[in-house]
Amino acid sequence: MKETRTTYSYLIEHMKDPSFRKIRELACDFVRKLPSELCDELHNSLNRGVDVLDSEPLLQMYFYSFGDMHKAKLDYAFDNLHGYIKEANSVELIDYGCGQGLATMCYHDYISNVNPSQIVTKITLIEPSEMAMSRAELLCSAFYPNAKIVPINRGFDKLSSTDIELSNDIPTIHLFSNILDVESFDIEHFAHIIIDSSKGANEYVIVSPIQNNRRMQRLRTFSNILGNRPYFEKYLDKREFREGKEWTCAVLLCSTSNESYDELYEEAIFYIKNKIRNEKCQLVFHKLYVASLSGNVKCQNALGLFYKLGIGTYKDEVKAFEWFSKSSEGNFPPAITNLAICYFKGVGTDVDFFKAFNLFENAKQLGYLPSYGYLARCYMQGKGIGKDIDKAVRMLLYASDKNDAYSQVDLGACYLDGLGVEKDYAKAIDLIKSASEKGNVKAHCLLGKCYREGLGVNINIPEAIKYYTKAGLLENKHSILALIEIFEEKEYKKLFGDEQFDVFVKGVSLGMREISRITIADNDKDPEEIEDGDVIYGSNCKRVLWTMGHDLDY
Repeated sequence: MKETRTTYSYLIEHMKDPSFRKIRELACDFVRKLPSELCDELHNSLNRGVDVLDSEPLLQMYFYSFGDMHKAKLDYAFDNLHGYIKEANSVELIDYGCGQGLATMCYHDYISNVNPSQIVTKITLIEPSEMAMSRAELLCSAFYPNAKIVPINRGFDKLSSTDIELSNDIPTIHLFSNILDVESFDIEHFAHIIIDSSKGANEYVIVSPIQNNRRMQRLRTFSNILGNRPYFEKYLDKREFREGKEWTCAVLLCSTSNESYDELYEEAIFYIKNKIRNEKCQLVFHKLYVASLSGNVKCQNALGLFYKLGIGTYKDEVKAFEWFSKSSEGNFPPAITNLAICYFKGVGTDVDFFKAFNLFENAKQLGYLPSYGYLARCYMQGKGIGKDIDKAVRMLLYASDKNDAYSQVDLGACYLDGLGVEKDYAKAIDLIKSASEKGNVKAHCLLGKCYREGLGVNINIPEAIKYYTKAGLLENKHSILALIEIFEEKEYKKLFGDEQFDVFVKGVSLGMREISRITIADNDKDPEEIEDGDVIYGSNCKRVLWTMGHDLDY
């Protein structure tokens, strides 16, 4: 179906760095060569751009007459897209009623300036005119030579949900440029087709001229059926949109995800607890962003944690604080606790122990057990409230009895040190082990210390390494440093293997300045041949060479 063996296709196929402006200039060149009366006749045949384009002259006249207006509206819409979609590594596009593919071309020019590294992996073009579709395939393949292009040559009323295939792993941008206001198809049927076919994260870009109320209502009906209120909605009348132009502009931007929010939240928590950072977590971040915009408090809290830890996105403590705040407005106890931690530690905001204490207290009133441990810390240290060790211990005892891991490890530490209770190593170890079995990173680290120093247990360096490794893999810096110290003692080097090396790599990724060199030597390379800074991965690792550098110039 793609246009080939025409003069026009020859020009496009050999055009260097294609752009919207270059394509429109071809149309302008065509129109300039026409007699004025023929230009008027062709322009009138367009019926304000509503009718199907079924001839070469009409394709050129449409681009000439409406191209600049289309681009201005789309650029305005793209400017207001959420940052997450513009920052995405890869996206898919669907261009509905694509005509010659103007919207898809405009997105190319826009994203090339904003995020030139973004990859468009697939483009679906939907258009009833065979001639326009043929032209769209030609142009889009020139703009996106590596994208898979899927043409669907039919009207919207003949579409089915099986025609549109979306990825569950890559966000999709749906482009509706000057099409939803056209009254030649059933808008409700069309909207349901899109809902039924949707997967993963979806961004809907709707642009249109301002028409009568009936035609504008079609845009609102469509977004309402999607089930999500537009996060951006603007109506600009003549000369409001572009000074000196008679153009009008309606823009609606919506985001949706067809995934269960509870399932998405549980998936996000898995990445958070295990400190996993890979390509998949970027998609989870995108889905969380969409769900958070819809007001889901669980996903808002998880999004805050993604920003705080730099999972699936860049680390941004201010944004983390903002999303914890939004989620807290919905009385979600974990978010209230996370917001309190921000005030307690000065994460994304100024330290305010009084606010922190009150927020911890609010979470406690909502029955959130982990808040007891944080409140106990406030009482232990006299931050935000008068110092009261006895009350702190009572809180830890209450939450520990209800199996809260955070309180168990802190109460265990109290028994180790005799803080507010009599020293009892047996109770301490039992509590800390219980918390460790629940995956508590602080408990892992403390057990490592107990086995290394013989606190309540016999000294057992292999056990210490085991627990420090568990905590180190979860990015606990104290445990990573402890492993480094143990490794420097020659008699324990043989206890270190691939898992401990993974912990050291975590330390490098965390920017720990104590680490200056990690090398792996395998059977095929002598350690003496390894250069400083080398990291050699091998399936037959025999030794880990570790050199500490405290005098490095950073």
